[in-house]
Amino acid sequence: MSQHLTVPLVESWKPIEFAAQATEFTRQASELRAAIDAQYIAVDASHETFRRATGDAMRTRYNEVHQKAVHIVDALERGRDAATSAQWTISSAQGVLASKKADAIAKGFDVRDDGTCVISESAKQRLYSAVTSESTDSAVVADKYNVGIAALEVSAKNHTKWVKDALTGAVNADAAAKQAIEAAFDNLPTPDSFGNESTSKTGTPQPPKGGTAQENRAWWDSLTSEQKREIATNSPGSIGNLDGLPAEVRDAANRAMLEPERARLEADRAKYEAAVAAATTQAATTGDMSEIGNARTELDRTNQKLKDLAAVSAAVGDGPSSSNPPRYLMALDMQSGRQGRAAVSVGNPDTADHISVTTPGLGSNLDSTLLGGGEPKNPHGGMMGEAEKMIETSQTQLEAAGREGEEIASVAWFGYDPPQGGMGSLSDVEPDMINVTNEGRAQEAAQPLSSTMSCSTDHPDWAPMFLAYQA
Repeated sequence: MSQHLTVPLVESWKPIEFAAQATEFTRQASELRAAIDAQYIAVDASHETFRRATGDAMRTRYNEVHQKAVHIVDALERGRDAATSAQWTISSAQGVLASKKADAIAKGFDVRDDGTCVISESAKQRLYSAVTSESTDSAVVADKYNVGIAALEVSAKNHTKWVKDALTGAVNADAAAKQAIEAAFDNLPTPDSFGNESTSKTGTPQPPKGGTAQENRAWWDSLTSEQKREIATNSPGSIGNLDGLPAEVRDAANRAMLEPERARLEADRAKYEAAVAAATTQAATTGDMSEIGNARTELDRTNQKLKDLAAVSAAVGDGPSSSNPPRYLMALDMQSGRQGRAAVSVGNPDTADHISVTTPGLGSNLDSTLLGGGEPKNPHGGMMGEAEKMIETSQTQLEAAGREGEEIASVAWFGYDPPQGGMGSLSDVEPDMINVTNEGRAQEAAQPLSSTMSCSTDHPDWAPMFLAYQA
């Protein structure tokens, strides 16, 4: 048995993650198969319109690519099956270990991390109380106590064997799952084997890892127009949240991710709904309710993020020009936090002379705060409405001061997870409320907010701007 695998480690496993991976493999296989089928129909129809040697060469070339793509689809489906099997194998091994540990504890043993069972102090005390209640003779008490301890030690060895056997079963289940998933993807065709000579051999330079706003902008400016188009088209998610890039670039990239993120979240919702159902069925047999709680938590978070994403979509409309002032989706992240994250600017922050920033506080989320909640969404409600009123009032003040040419932008920034919950009374405080009393969430927000506020690189002299922070 692996010396690194311990009881707490096995207890920390989350078999539901295999279900998540199986769902992802399914999604990828379905999308690839749909693309293959669509291409096959188009190529098959070309016999009537694209003939002779050139057409035959194209179809021959397509057949080569088609076979390799089908191989990848098959691998994804094998990976799905392996991950699904691994979920139940790992869950079963985890359940066996939990059962053996519970049996040992019920018999009065402490279970160490390596599976060794030892007589607990409370068991010793119960034994001593039992023998002293039967006799006051110290010799008799000592004799009976020693006999009892000897019997417990024999039992402890038996339970140690059973717990360690369960640990070995977990090791084997883990190894089998790893082997099956790896085997599913053996002998995949390499990218070069597709023979796509139009693909760049050097590739487009990637953004600096953890780069500052200035470093990100220097990278972006170093790219050719073709490279910028390639990144914006093929991987918009890699640039939408990069501080330092032009607002128009980030807005377009993040808008391009709205529909893919919605589809991903809907797939996650289906996955977690299935996981809740499966965990409920399993709990009826094992009595273990932990997986139900984990699955329900993920399902609740996914449903909240779908609501958050809908609010963001309603807030930004069809494009910057669809609103007046124009709105820019400066950030979009539906994966990192416990709830959705985004930043929407009313007005162009790259060209603005004055910028205000609003940051959310207790109980805020994109769904209820960005547009003020409610259905249908009011594009001029909530923080968006506040931003519009702030800009209107500021413009009036600037005009009164003879500075009517100066531009204003207001950013609603949801770049962290505000504390959630509330309290009906001092005795009815929701768990997340405790985060209001310390600096943890504020410190979590400080670095990304600071980075956001240093990203307006279209101001060449980096002149100080007016920043109004609200909570």
